[in-house]
Amino acid sequence: KVGSPSRSPRSSNKVGSPARSPRSNNKGGSPLRAFDGNVSATSAMASVTISKERADALLSQHDHQGAQEAYEATFQLLADLSDDIPTHRADTVKVGCLIGYSSALLGLGSAQSALEAAEVALELDNNNIKALSRRAKAQVMLKRG
Repeated sequence: KVGSPSRSPRSSNKVGSPARSPRSNNKGGSPLRAFDGNVSATSAMASVTISKERADALLSQHDHQGAQEAYEATFQLLADLSDDIPTHRADTVKVGCLIGYSSALLGLGSAQSALEAAEVALELDNNNIKALSRRAKAQVMLKRG
């Protein structure tokens, strides 16, 4: 008909019913179960993001000890919620945390541990400029000894 909008198969869902995406973790269950899984992943990711932002704020205030502890808490939260967060999203957050953790460790004078954290970040993202920089700073600190 002229003037009527075309509808794709995905847009034909009733208002309020969750669309089932091919990337959902729903293994043959109801669409509502897939929706609940996505809410769980969103909630888990929000918790991890808040934890990381707290650690980042402590680092920006030069509270290296507080930042170290906050990043460690974020790593634990990531491990605890690993079933609820898609791997690619968890790895992205983990790289950011490892970079901040490395920076906090450098501020505490723990060059070897900072180097190890930067190298783990580089295993996940081998072209990350900040991770490369943290690794170089740790190497310089170790050579000065």
